[in-house]
Amino acid sequence: MKSKTALIIHIDDELLAKLKMYSELHAMPIEDMIDHVLADFMSQPALDDVAQSGLAHGYQTMAKLNTQICHEFAACECEVDQLYHSLN
Repeated sequence: MKSKTALIIHIDDELLAKLKMYSELHAMPIEDMIDHVLADFMSQPALDDVAQSGLAHGYQTMAKLNTQICHEFAACECEVDQLYHSLN
């Protein structure tokens, strides 16, 4: 059995009432319920990590798309540049 350490936390009365009701409904001590919820929360990747991973993937995808767009319009840009310089 894992060792446990006592921890004093401050919790608002409304949340405590919900914890007590849930605890009674499921016949589970509040301490066990909190252990379970915290363990589940800590086992999931942090939202920041998920968001950053999603952003990085999005930027990589957009970089590929932007490169394709640049290649497709490079000739057009060169033509406009030549016309512009020939008029000035």
